[in-house]
Amino acid sequence: MELLLTAEPITAQRAYELGLVNKVVPLSDLVVEAQRMAMTIADNAPLSVQAGKALVYASAEMGWTAALDTGDRIYERVYLSADGQEGPRAFKEKRKPKWKGR
Repeated sequence: MELLLTAEPITAQRAYELGLVNKVVPLSDLVVEAQRMAMTIADNAPLSVQAGKALVYASAEMGWTAALDTGDRIYERVYLSADGQEGPRAFKEKRKPKWKGR
């Protein structure tokens, strides 16, 4: 509310404290940090990444209850997929999952 009503500029550190940005790094570290984050995302189950993005975009346009229902619908396909079974199996077997995107 403060940001909306005062329209005062804030520092990157303050934006981080407010949860508006995930991380603040020196400019010299920016590319390396962005690549690290991209690799972390790429290592995740592709269906889960797709579902997560779809849920964020869909829920931005609806109320809380509708967003929860939409989340259930979006993630049902993920939980029932081969990757949905691979994740817990790999965890149980103490190995890195082998995602297939299906």
